Amino acid sequence: MYHRRRTGRAGRRLLLQKKGYHDYTVLEANDRVGGKTYSPKLRGKSIEMGAIMGVPNYDTVKELGAAAGVPEGGPESLAHTDFRRPDGKLYRPFTGLNLWKGARLMYQLNKLDRILKSRYPGYDANGHYGTFYPDLALPLSKFFEKNGVAALTDLYAQPFTSFGYGYFEVVPAAYVLKYLDIPTAKAFVTNDLWTWEDGTQSIFEGLNKVLEHPAVLNSPVTAVVRDQDGVHVTTPAGTQTYDQLIVTTPLEQFAALADADQDERTEFAKILHNDYVTHAIMVRNLPKQSSFIPDNMTGDRLGHPMVFYVRYMGEPDQPIVTYALRNYPGKPPLSVEETRETVLADLKSWGLWVEEVLDEQSWYYFPHVSSEDYAAGWYAKVEGMQGRRRTYYAGEVMSFGDMDETTNYSRGIVDRFFG
Repeated sequence: MYHRRRTGRAGRRLLLQKKGYHDYTVLEANDRVGGKTYSPKLRGKSIEMGAIMGVPNYDTVKELGAAAGVPEGGPESLAHTDFRRPDGKLYRPFTGLNLWKGARLMYQLNKLDRILKSRYPGYDANGHYGTFYPDLALPLSKFFEKNGVAALTDLYAQPFTSFGYGYFEVVPAAYVLKYLDIPTAKAFVTNDLWTWEDGTQSIFEGLNKVLEHPAVLNSPVTAVVRDQDGVHVTTPAGTQTYDQLIVTTPLEQFAALADADQDERTEFAKILHNDYVTHAIMVRNLPKQSSFIPDNMTGDRLGHPMVFYVRYMGEPDQPIVTYALRNYPGKPPLSVEETRETVLADLKSWGLWVEEVLDEQSWYYFPHVSSEDYAAGWYAKVEGMQGRRRTYYAGEVMSFGDMDETTNYSRGIVDRFFG
């Protein structure tokens, strides 16, 4: 998205207005606002095909929801989830003989809390432009091993890997701990989770309605040229000139359509992402509640559903939504079609007979850099480029790809450069 004389996502636009900026334009390529907060009406119900939930410490999302007139308070089905094996059989990981495992996890979570506060203060600050700790560039699995809390990988995988963010043997710890800081991790343990009655998309639709200048939809940017006269942005409607630009598209995609300089081409080419597929599927024998499938949260189980979501407990005539990753570093990715076939075959083997696929989304997900590039100072380099050539960089890669981290980074852009 691009703003006239200042740019950004819906939350950023609101923050700019509060700073006194009133001359702006937002160009949205799609026919709706919200991005991966996508909550289509299917069978008369709001179904989450992207972002699902929040937690009590999502302060920025709560503020934006209040401004949009969209408070939290949707279906409470997330408080009730179960666990399945890859063959679909239910099991309880933290009861009976496994009760000790749950106690050990809580002990290690409290230990991690003490370690982070004493050795890595500020680890949970938004963005990556503050204090740098080399240890946080390590893949999370190595970071946990180094700090004696390796058992937590099982706990963290459920809200991380199953929600599309990848695998702990390759993802730098810094990203995981921005998202799953201790309060957030504990909220997942206690199921203290928020939803919204009309879905996460309703937050950004509501914000768009209260802006002085709502987003211009169906406006894909095809070229950007920056010179001494301004920023010239081309869409199918023509070319407009602006004073400054905030980029919230994936930065490597921006570099492909803009007059990128050598620094932009070099640094943005290092960005990695996940391919995450969601399906809304009508099935017979609708499960009573949502399920995690932990054994599918590994790189050798690409395409298999890691979680399925039943949004309205006890209500008939609704789809389940499945979530699967289709790529892993060093392996050929699955196609969307192969992923769909794998998901449908698994559901059938579980006795959930598929009647209809209502929706399918393949998401560009969780842009990030490797442990090696993180350790080499990628963020210091890119943050040092902010403001050059009238351009500011935002979006998921600059913080983390959840709603609160991304919108909170937007606040930081406004406060740092447009105060």
